[in-house]
Amino acid sequence: MSTLYSAATVIGIAIPRKDLMKTIKKRGCGHEARLAKHCSECGKPMWVEEETPSPEYEGFITVDEKFCGLDAIAEGYDPEDLILYVGIIYEVEQGSVVFNQAPNIEEIKAKIEKALAPKGLWNIDRFGIYTVCCIS
Repeated sequence: MSTLYSAATVIGIAIPRKDLMKTIKKRGCGHEARLAKHCSECGKPMWVEEETPSPEYEGFITVDEKFCGLDAIAEGYDPEDLILYVGIIYEVEQGSVVFNQAPNIEEIKAKIEKALAPKGLWNIDRFGIYTVCCIS
C-alpha cells in the first residue's frame, strides 16, 4: 500500500472548523433540574456546554460531497485545526491543469457569496485562491 499525493487548487473561501460549530447547553446529568450550579445528588454540573456541528457541516463527509451546494475539500489532521475550502476545485494528480479560458473570478465569488451568506459563513477577507495538498 502506497501513499498518493495530489494537489487541488480552490478558488473560494477558507472556513475554519470553529465557524462550522455551534455551542449548545444541555443537562449535565439525568437528575431533576434545580437552580443550583451542581446537582445535589451526583455533584455534576447542572448544565454543560457542548460543541456540535452545524447541520451543513454535519452532512459534509468527503471531498466528493458538496457543502451548501458548492465543491468542498477539508485540510488538517487535527479536528481542531481543520479548514474547509469551499468553492470551485481544480484537482491535479499528474501534470497540470490547463485553462482554455481564465475562470471568471467575480462570477465564482458571487456564486459562493450567494450560497454562504444566508448561513452567516461569507467573509470577503477569506476569499482567495488556495492550493491544498491531498494525501490518500
